[in-house]
Amino acid sequence: MILINLLPHREARRQRRKVAFFAGLGVSAVVGLAIVGGWYLVVQQFTSNQQQRNQYLSAEIKKLEVQIKDIATLRAEIESLKARQRAVEDLQIDRNVPVHLLNELVKQTPEGIYITSVKQAEMALRAMTERLKLLATTDGLTGLVNRRAFDEALETEASRSTRSSSPMSLLMIDVDRFKSYNDLYGHQAGDEVLKAVGQCLKATIKRPADLAARYGGEEFVAILPDTDEDGAFFIADAFRESLKALAIPHQGGDKKVVTASVGIAVTSPDDQVGPAELLHRADEALYTAKHAGRDRVTGWRRPRPIEVRA
Repeated sequence: MILINLLPHREARRQRRKVAFFAGLGVSAVVGLAIVGGWYLVVQQFTSNQQQRNQYLSAEIKKLEVQIKDIATLRAEIESLKARQRAVEDLQIDRNVPVHLLNELVKQTPEGIYITSVKQAEMALRAMTERLKLLATTDGLTGLVNRRAFDEALETEASRSTRSSSPMSLLMIDVDRFKSYNDLYGHQAGDEVLKAVGQCLKATIKRPADLAARYGGEEFVAILPDTDEDGAFFIADAFRESLKALAIPHQGGDKKVVTASVGIAVTSPDDQVGPAELLHRADEALYTAKHAGRDRVTGWRRPRPIEVRA
């Protein structure tokens, strides 16, 4: 009797096991499909990327083929030009044809037209190169020579001065209280002041061999070959006065207008120094001018030996 009562329970457990088994199979199938679908997307993406790379490579190969054809065409044109040149030379030798007639003959041929185009391209390239050189050595704001070109020029002039035993002067210029000017009037107005300083300096230094440059920030320099200390003072004072005469307002300045201080260093046959020492001396002279009240010109003086008494 007890066994008969247990049979329905066993059947129920058997049914539950079947349900659990088939549910597990369903979950496994779903997971399997998800994995397969993910791999399918990865393969599709890889295939798409591969197709794009193949298209890119095909386009690049076509470009290279065009360039190779252009090179082959150019080589053929060069060979044609060489052949034409040899023919013209033979014609000149054999028939004694005047050179100017040969030139006209070359100009009237396709090769001559090609030569003219090449010459024009060469001239344009040369002009562009000169323009780039000028830009590389010019200060964009003031139009003066920049620091790099100044350093090269100073080396050259210092060597020439030493070889020829001739004097050379160096001016170092600083706009007085320029930071205060920028704070009061703004950097755009400060740029206009720097332009004005550059114009005054350029107008004062007139000899072809003289060189004015923007040294950096509000500092300017000038190289004066074959100029002794008296000549340097004359030019520096003329510059200082011309800038002051512009009367550019500067409420933060000592004179209420924009002014500049100038330091002078001179190399002479009796005192030949290199570019670095000359710059150092000009900087010291400028420092002295600043501390003496600004708006003035000061020349470098050799420090006096300190007398030591026992």
